[in-house]
Amino acid sequence: MWWCSVVDEAASLDVILVNRYYSWYGDTGHLEVIKQQTITEFTAWHALHNKPVMISEYGAGSVTGQHVDPAFTWSEEYQVELMVQNFDAFDELRKKGYFFGEHIWNFADFATPQGSKRPGGNKKGVFTRNRQPKMAAHVLRWRYHSLAGTAQHLVNSTALWCHQDFRPGACVKGLFTRARQPKMAAHIMRYRYWSLAHQLDNVTLPEGDWRFRIHMVHL
Repeated sequence: MWWCSVVDEAASLDVILVNRYYSWYGDTGHLEVIKQQTITEFTAWHALHNKPVMISEYGAGSVTGQHVDPAFTWSEEYQVELMVQNFDAFDELRKKGYFFGEHIWNFADFATPQGSKRPGGNKKGVFTRNRQPKMAAHVLRWRYHSLAGTAQHLVNSTALWCHQDFRPGACVKGLFTRARQPKMAAHIMRYRYWSLAHQLDNVTLPEGDWRFRIHMVHL
């Protein structure tokens, strides 16, 4: 019954804002469903009331420093790939003329009551509680610059020293952890070598990979 009430009350609003966490609270782990589900629902909201619509919350939690490839829930990669799937949906909706905004949840991790579902608080922030950026913060910065048409001014400068970490607590310059999981630097280095191959040998870059779309402005 609450759903009927929400639908009826939406008719009296000037704009409709919807919170949705596809592939987080539902269909967890299935990033491939995000685009279709988002486009379908927001198209339906507009068709029902003929009002502008936006997404007022979307996102996923990530534990800082947790890297898994392929992406797995609670890793920084999963948070980012969920974001990029949403971006694809938002871009399609924006072309239709009635989708006017996107707002990620959340700016930074924050404390919550203790429980079994939140490891040390709410981890949906693109920044840590100490206001240090996760991988998601860099991707979100790229996103907003892209929307503003200023992405070409972004510059990534990464100092790379060795292939992988070895002495625990001593050398941590690796692109990969000791468990062979990628740090952000590994994704950047992968892009670097592919882009060099593209420039020198006309190698076709991989498609459908957020790491390449984000940095394509530099080619």
